[in-house]
Amino acid sequence: MIQPLAALALLGEGAGRPEWARLVAADPDAGRRERLAACPGLPADVAETLAADPDIRVVVELALWTTSDMAARLAEHPHAEARRAVAANEATPPSAGRVAHR
Repeated sequence: MIQPLAALALLGEGAGRPEWARLVAADPDAGRRERLAACPGLPADVAETLAADPDIRVVVELALWTTSDMAARLAEHPHAEARRAVAANEATPPSAGRVAHR
């Protein structure tokens, strides 16, 4: 097993390995998953996992920092907190931002 805090530090710098991100995405500690959601360059499967996380804080963090494609998808999220985070994400396409403000 990896050292999750060390892995998160490296992933946060864009220097981690994709398999580390996958392991942290499955971590039972929601705080670690939330921290992972803010990391740049996450593999698509990891972003998908985080977007479906049962803890809304993880989804919100992903919505704040994710790519334009994922932000556009999260603009339709049922939780207003996630939609507000999408609206605050600079990568959100203008058309998705209108949906996020509903």
